[in-house]
Amino acid sequence: MKKLAAIVSVALLIQSCTEPDTTAPLIEMINLSPGTAPGLLCGEMEENVITLNSSDTLQITFKLTDDEELSQYKIDIHNNFDCHGHSGKTETTDWYLVSIEDVSGTDQTITRKLPVPIDVTTGMYHFSIQATDAAGNNAQTTFYSLNVTNADDTEAPVLSTSVPSSSNFSAQKGTSVGFEGTLTDNNPLGAGNNGRLELRYWKISSQTVNTLYEEEIASSVSDTYNFNFDADIPGTASDGTYIFELRAFDAVNNASNIVQFTVEIL
Repeated sequence: MKKLAAIVSVALLIQSCTEPDTTAPLIEMINLSPGTAPGLLCGEMEENVITLNSSDTLQITFKLTDDEELSQYKIDIHNNFDCHGHSGKTETTDWYLVSIEDVSGTDQTITRKLPVPIDVTTGMYHFSIQATDAAGNNAQTTFYSLNVTNADDTEAPVLSTSVPSSSNFSAQKGTSVGFEGTLTDNNPLGAGNNGRLELRYWKISSQTVNTLYEEEIASSVSDTYNFNFDADIPGTASDGTYIFELRAFDAVNNASNIVQFTVEIL
C-alpha cells in the first residue's frame, strides 16, 4: 500500500509539473517622457496622447514580469495619418519602427530612447509595446497615440472657398459639383509633391466616409494655390443628406482647417 501511494504521489507530481503555462506576462510602464495628456483624435477623445516634434526623443522605461519565463518584447510605431490615411512622400519621413528584442527570466526592466526622425512627417502615430512569454502567452498591449509635428514647419495651411457659395445646397446624383477657392501657407505648398487637396463625403445616416476627389499640388506651386475642380457625384449614390468635407495638407502634412457643406443628393 505504501508503494502504491508513493507511485500515485510521483504521478501527481509529474502531472503538476507538466501543466501548461497559460498565464500571460505583464507590462508596467514606469517612466514615459514626454508624458501623456487627453487629446482629440479622429473625432474622439483619447486619454493617452503624447505630443512630440522632430527635435524630441521619446524616452520610456517599462517592466516586464512573468510567472515562469519571459521571451520577447516588441515596440511598434507606425503612422495613423487621418485615422490610417495618407503617408508622407519624398520630402519627409514617416516615423516607422518595429523593434523586437529577446528577454529572459521572470523580471526585466527595459529603458529605451526613441528619437523622432529629424525630417518627420507631421501627423498622428500609433505607439505600442507588446510582450510574450516562453509559452507563447501574450501580454495585454500597452498602447498610446503620438501627435507629432515637424519642427521646421509647424504652421498649418489656410483653406477658403468661394464656390459653392452656400454651405447648404442640393445636387443630382450622376452630376458634377464645382469647387473653387484659395489655399495659403507659410512655405511652398508643392515642395516634395506632398501638398494635396481632399474632398470626402458621407451620408449622415450611415457615417461611411469616402473620398470624392483628391488632387496633388504641383511642385511648382508656391505659398498660394488657387484651386478650381469638379467633383463627380456617383450615379449610384442613394438619396439623402450628406456631409462634404474639403481640406488640404502642406508639404510636411500639416492639415488645414476643414470646410464643410451639407448636401441634399436627389
